[in-house]
Amino acid sequence: MDRVSPYRWLICTRIDKFLLSKTMNQFVTDTSIKPFPHSDHDYVCLTLNCDQVIRGPGYWYFNNQLLSDAAFEAQIKDFWTDWQTKYDDFADPLLWWDKAKMHFKIITICCAKIIGKQKRHERFQLERKLVKVTGKVQL
Repeated sequence: MDRVSPYRWLICTRIDKFLLSKTMNQFVTDTSIKPFPHSDHDYVCLTLNCDQVIRGPGYWYFNNQLLSDAAFEAQIKDFWTDWQTKYDDFADPLLWWDKAKMHFKIITICCAKIIGKQKRHERFQLERKLVKVTGKVQL
């Protein structure tokens, strides 16, 4: 009895072209059709250069885990105490407040980066210990 492939029911089609919007067309650097050794079809290769893509300002959100960090709390309190004395330096209170928000954001980003670095370092140290312990157990 002949053995029947379990994949005989698959229908394979060939892609003859890529359809791109006109805005994406400028980022295409190369197209080609190349042989694919694991199939009876060739593969179509489309190479895009996304380095030229103009990105928007992005979206920033406040990491509320910082609220439980003592160093972050101390920096915010120090900034706010100092900033309140500069209220009279601004003709417009809204400008004073907008500048304060910008400083809050800068402090937040800096603290988040420091905490992230510390967490990555702790994780790396734990992973090294785990590898060491695992190596000793295998001996």
